[in-house]
Amino acid sequence: MFRRPVRIAHLSSLVTLILTFGCTNQEVMPTQVVFTSDRDGSPQVYIMEANGADVRMLTDPTNPNSEPAMSGAGTKIVYSSFRGGNLDIFMNNNLGTNEQPRTEDRINEYSPVLNKNGNKVVYVGEISGQPQIFIMDSGGGNKKRLTEERSRDILPTFNETGSRIVFVSNRTENDDIWIMRLDGSDPVNLTNDPADDTTPAASLDGDRIIFSSNRSGIYQIYSMRSDGTEVTALTTSAGNKKSPSVALNGRKVFFYSDATGNNDVYSMNSDGTEETNLTNNAANDTKTATWVAP
Repeated sequence: MFRRPVRIAHLSSLVTLILTFGCTNQEVMPTQVVFTSDRDGSPQVYIMEANGADVRMLTDPTNPNSEPAMSGAGTKIVYSSFRGGNLDIFMNNNLGTNEQPRTEDRINEYSPVLNKNGNKVVYVGEISGQPQIFIMDSGGGNKKRLTEERSRDILPTFNETGSRIVFVSNRTENDDIWIMRLDGSDPVNLTNDPADDTTPAASLDGDRIIFSSNRSGIYQIYSMRSDGTEVTALTTSAGNKKSPSVALNGRKVFFYSDATGNNDVYSMNSDGTEETNLTNNAANDTKTATWVAP
């Protein structure tokens, strides 16, 4: 694994963090956003500040890497990588200097998400070509299959307390958002809408799930309570919007949109105001993730 030099701006952020929070094992990084981009020729994982500054590639461009997710403290990042003919899940730090495999099976495994504490990962594994939900320790141990459906179960994430898993399934013929216990029991359909509801994320400052839906004709960002009630549209502007993620304090939502003709990463306030294009790049910037507090 190659190493890249750490930029002065990033070192300055670290110094500020240490002065502010002290030297503890639970330090929280300043808000950063990880995302996927093909700006250097192939899909790779990048990290940037919450305002779009200091964009840095984290992964080795020898292989395609995508679908990053971050722990609450911002010190662990998981992503999927295509190597040896299939997708596997890898873990890294927020400098890109400690990449380690977490799955090395002969099936495709992808869409990993860490819980807030960074000790559990939910992900998708394909069984006979059918995507199903799995969970494991962040070290790669104690792998367990959670869904046994003939349906396509994808895009898992943890709820606000880490006690449930929110995911997308087509078991009702179109994509809906579901929730289940950590052992896969008690699955409940939250949206049950004729439109496709996808890419859910939890707001960790309260009982809300943010997701994308094309119920208005194009994909927009919506919010609902974790029981599926109080569905509210957060965006109504031009362009499809997907893959929302919420800052740890709940104040900012990050997502990607094709409003400019290609996919860029955006931020907005949690009420949908002040949409801001953070990347504004000719490449495709997608799959955002952040759980890091300002």
